Amino acid sequence: MTLETPPDWSTVFDALANAERRRVLVHLTDAPAEPVSPHDLAVVLTGDGPPDAVEEHLVRLRHVHLPKLEASGLTTTEDGGVVASQFAMALPTWSLDPTAGAVPDPVEFGLVQNERGAAGRSSGD
Repeated sequence: MTLETPPDWSTVFDALANAERRRVLVHLTDAPAEPVSPHDLAVVLTGDGPPDAVEEHLVRLRHVHLPKLEASGLTTTEDGGVVASQFAMALPTWSLDPTAGAVPDPVEFGLVQNERGAAGRSSGD
């Protein structure tokens, strides 16, 4: 899927409805542009869990999560690994991270940026 092709939003929302798929997508959009192996994604999902959980995650990734992410246009497969699609890179995936804090208020964000700019200008004079 390219940015010019309208997505099937029902399929996208279905893919994003699962926390493990959201974690995979966040990892892929934060990762370098090189493909990430399904095994490495299973390790990410396992986190501090027991090592045998990696295999369980790997099975779910291969049979459920990765096919849904690819069908939705959020990922593609390249060189035996998975990469976030152009479409996924355009989404605010930082907001999907379950460990992220509150979504920043645009007005508050703008005020902080203005304060930083003003501080830089006054100290540089």
